[in-house]
Amino acid sequence: MGENVEGYELGDRIIADQIVPCGKCKFCKDGHYWMCQPHDMLGFMSYTNGGMAEYVRYPKNCVISRVPEDMTLEQALLVEPYGCSKHAVDRGNITNEDVVVISGAGTLGLGMITYARMKNPKLLVVLDMQDKRLEKAKEFGADLVFNPSKCDIEKEIKALTDDYGCDVYIEATGHPSSVVQGLTITRKLGRFVEFSVFGSKITYRLSQKVWKKCFVGVFRTAG
Repeated sequence: MGENVEGYELGDRIIADQIVPCGKCKFCKDGHYWMCQPHDMLGFMSYTNGGMAEYVRYPKNCVISRVPEDMTLEQALLVEPYGCSKHAVDRGNITNEDVVVISGAGTLGLGMITYARMKNPKLLVVLDMQDKRLEKAKEFGADLVFNPSKCDIEKEIKALTDDYGCDVYIEATGHPSSVVQGLTITRKLGRFVEFSVFGSKITYRLSQKVWKKCFVGVFRTAG
């Protein structure tokens, strides 16, 4: 522990946000520190250790939270990723009248399902290519699950929504096809939330069919 550190003792249980804000830029000052302009990140940039490092050094501008004594380390490890899941769901502005589709039932997707369930949507639908993940999605609160490799997702969602499409679509797979799928099955004036990070470019032809949905202003990233 640095000699000038105050408020902490050796042995304290703490966790830090992955993003290390500068505290000085426009975004930090207006409360959106996670959008910090310099945007340093633990384990991601070359000058902050993390990831597979044996030790991580938290600089003074880290956003640090205390871990309760009754919380296991396994639970504490999920604080940051599940916080990201919550943020993505919040971007969808889910109400109890909405048909919500979450594409992707990995760790972060399951976090989204848990929180979306608390919003009490009219219907919570989860999509994934792995049946084992879909079974887990049911345990976490999904009303219906579909495997896109085994059925026509557009047909299924349209049948559930009087041919309108879902109200909210959250993309959490990182696969380009999920983006196309979401833009296809989201209704006019619906909310499309893009959460994933992609390993390849995504191209999509903005057809008249999609343009009619007036997506302008309702396509949101989870940033």
